[in-house]
Amino acid sequence: MKEVCVIDDNLDTLTLVQYILESEGYEVQCFAKWQDFYHHLDIFTPSLILLDVYLGAADGRYIAKNLKSSLLTKHIPIILFSSNRELNNCDADDFMSKPLNAHSLINIVKKFIGAAVI
Repeated sequence: MKEVCVIDDNLDTLTLVQYILESEGYEVQCFAKWQDFYHHLDIFTPSLILLDVYLGAADGRYIAKNLKSSLLTKHIPIILFSSNRELNNCDADDFMSKPLNAHSLINIVKKFIGAAVI
C-alpha cells in the first residue's frame, strides 16, 4: 500500500487530508509536529510527504531542504502547501495552495505516486 505522510500543525487540515486520501485507498500518517515525523522515519518510509510551510516556529521549506539533502529521504517526493502563494527557495517537488481542494489533492498525489493499491 502507498503511504502518504502529512505534516501540518492545523488539526482540521490533517483530518480533512487524511479523510480524502484514505477514501482513495492510501495509507495516511499524520503529524501535527514535524519532530514526531523525524522520530518515525526509522519505522516507516512514506511514498510521499505533504508538508505545510508554516509549522509554528518551523518552516516547511527548511524541512524540505533537509529532507532532500538526506540520503535516507531525498528520493521521497515532497509537496508543500500554504496559503502564501509566493514561495521561493523551495526544494519541494511541487506546491499546492490552501485552502486545499479534494480533486486537486488527489490528482497531485496520483501524479507523484500513482493510484493507491486497494
